[in-house]
Amino acid sequence: MNLTFQRNSWSMEGLTHAWSIRFAPMPEFHQQDDYIENPPAPVLRDGYSYVSLLTTDKISPKVKLTTHCSFEGRGAPLVVLPKKLIEKNGRLYYGDYLEVVLWQGGINVWNLWMEADGSVTVRNLLRLEQPVQTGVTHELSVEIQKDRFIIHLDGVKTELYCGDIYNCFHLGITGCEGPCRFFDMTIEEV
Repeated sequence: MNLTFQRNSWSMEGLTHAWSIRFAPMPEFHQQDDYIENPPAPVLRDGYSYVSLLTTDKISPKVKLTTHCSFEGRGAPLVVLPKKLIEKNGRLYYGDYLEVVLWQGGINVWNLWMEADGSVTVRNLLRLEQPVQTGVTHELSVEIQKDRFIIHLDGVKTELYCGDIYNCFHLGITGCEGPCRFFDMTIEEV
């Protein structure tokens, strides 16, 4: 899958919008001339929609997602791996998922899972602290192996052993916590 998010140049075939079960329903990504972005959502404390664009089919490790993205302020563009999608009131949500998050303070990797009572537990797997410039386009690439993430940010490699990677998962991008813009998305086997 190789998408460029220019207006009228891509389709939702094989993709769906979805949301974390932690949040109320919000708007989908908005199309701009040459990118998609998470729109404002005044119901959230940070004021921006938490929305994902995911593969409808599950895929397995030995895959890589690459995106060119930018963010403003507290924005956090990320690569997300939901274990499964849950239909609720006509919308798709996920409760167990892994995230590789880009933000102005660096890169974080999170494991989130839904407890029996419906609450979501959060565990930080990696906190790589480094300044990341806002308002410019970054290349974020996440290779998912059976037991590790290989992350490239603007060509700089970080590798994380992770025993929590699912045998199969949906894969995509998420914008949250501020304005996030995605210019493209490539998913390929490695």
